[in-house]
Amino acid sequence: MLLAYARATTGDVAGARREMAEVKARFARLAGTATDPNAQASLFKPYADLIAGYEIRTEARIDLLEGHAAEAVKRIEGAQLPVDSVSLDLLKAIRRARSLPDTTVPGQPHLANDRQTQARKDMFDGMISWR
Repeated sequence: MLLAYARATTGDVAGARREMAEVKARFARLAGTATDPNAQASLFKPYADLIAGYEIRTEARIDLLEGHAAEAVKRIEGAQLPVDSVSLDLLKAIRRARSLPDTTVPGQPHLANDRQTQARKDMFDGMISWR
């Protein structure tokens, strides 16, 4: 799912949606093999939640690409976003799309460093070209 988000950040909407669909399909096949009914709640639910979280953030990033900043905000309202580089990148992109100043996130000053931002972009670009 990180690759799907990376594709969305670089403008590859079709590739992002294709990656998400592939991950969801593979997960559905894997979850469908469980013979224990409790496995869905105990074993697979955390992974389903992780996939859903990436899907929300990726779709929000796609909304931004399509010029729908309000839709991106609506999509993440009420969502429990993890504090990770994807969430921080998305929040920064929303701020830029709404012409708000880019601010340093408390406790994460290294992510405000332009060198780190460029390193993340280079990593995302590298992930896409690798595939």
